[in-house]
Amino acid sequence: NFLLADSYRQLGDFRKAESEFGKCLDIQQDIFASLNLADVKIKLGKIAEAEKIYSDLIEKNANLTDAKAGLAHIKHMQGENREALELVNSALRGGKGSSEIRYIKALLMAENRLYNEAAGEMTDILKDFPNNYKYKAFQAYCMLMNYDIQNAIKIATEILEKKPDNADAKLVLAEALLISGSYRDATDQISAAEKISKSPKAAELMARIAEKQSGNDEARAHYMEYVSRSNGQPKPLYEYAQFLERIKADKDAITVFEEILMKQAVITEQ
Repeated sequence: NFLLADSYRQLGDFRKAESEFGKCLDIQQDIFASLNLADVKIKLGKIAEAEKIYSDLIEKNANLTDAKAGLAHIKHMQGENREALELVNSALRGGKGSSEIRYIKALLMAENRLYNEAAGEMTDILKDFPNNYKYKAFQAYCMLMNYDIQNAIKIATEILEKKPDNADAKLVLAEALLISGSYRDATDQISAAEKISKSPKAAELMARIAEKQSGNDEARAHYMEYVSRSNGQPKPLYEYAQFLERIKADKDAITVFEEILMKQAVITEQ
């Protein structure tokens, strides 16, 4: 069952993977099956269920760094970066840490616009995991954000030569094309990525392209899709509110900002 579940996961059939990992756990409790089930649930947008799995694993084994990495990733997605950083520091205490916890550390660096440092962290991780395409794609993204555009494009292109269905690499190319003003080519890359998986990043890029081309109604629809795909994360809401301010939809912007404040108040109470 585990091999079948993992095959579905690698193929991107997350619903079948979720079912098969669940069957594994019905037979026997297993850390790796639990970690993979949580990862699949995140991809399906079942964030609360994934969070519970990670929390339960940490409660049983406080030194399980992969579970801390998963929970830190969720906290980062929810905008709870202080909690995410605490989990990362806890996992890294006394050692180099797993590749996944270091990847989350790089995510947090990038969140704070420390793109050069994040790219450096990913370069170090890739010395030990040279064929991890998730890490490679994020390294390329950090380079792109650090204006190392040619190397970012080079890495993304190399990924796609070996893994033509890698949506993250396609989106790195799309963002590079957007930055250069090649909106049609960028849209083509996003459309190709969307056939693989409908990610928040794809909707965000489409919104930015529509706004650049003065299609405010279209951009608004894409920003709303970006928010919808992000499962209540605060960053997409904030970017949507900023867009509404830019198009002088001040009343709607205030409503979105109020929603963000309400979410932050709930987090603070927790």
